Amino acid sequence: EVAAVIPDLSKLHSEELLSADITSLTPLQLAILWDLPKLVRIMLSVQSITSTTDGNRNKCEESDEHNRTPLMMACELGNLACMDTILCLSNIKFDARELQSGNTAYHFCCMRKPKFTEPPPYKHNVDDYHEGNVHSSTDAFELLLSKSPYGMQKRVLMMVNNDKRNLLHTACSHRDLRLVECLLEHLSCRGYNLVVR
Repeated sequence: EVAAVIPDLSKLHSEELLSADITSLTPLQLAILWDLPKLVRIMLSVQSITSTTDGNRNKCEESDEHNRTPLMMACELGNLACMDTILCLSNIKFDARELQSGNTAYHFCCMRKPKFTEPPPYKHNVDDYHEGNVHSSTDAFELLLSKSPYGMQKRVLMMVNNDKRNLLHTACSHRDLRLVECLLEHLSCRGYNLVVR
């Protein structure tokens, strides 16, 4: 009966996760991949109780072999409920960088999200999967920015990765018009003067 609840990883669409090898994910990241915010909450709640007694490392800073944190994965997938759970229950570094590309969680928000034409093969086996829960990259970015420390919000907009690409570059490269408009609005509100060359 337990096997019926657990998704079959071999049936996951490869396009569901742009950047990660599912064999290298931590248990918390797997819960995020399956979009199980209740399980994420349980894992983080147990961790917060035990960390006071045995000094465990913060699970939200725990990364896979490519240095991707659970927040980065939730941002990339646009799993807002998982993002919100992580942001509410953890004291994390918003500007932590993924090892290979130097992308922050904000960059991962700007990467293209999967758009299912049909339900994923595991959807009917998981009670916690939310109907229509594939959100846009704009929704993910707005949530992350709203939860960011105020002093970081302006700096975030021009933060670059290893390829010197800021969030606007990333959104443009993924042809996400709604996110580009959102970023331009934030940039103009915060006094950035974008010069077209």
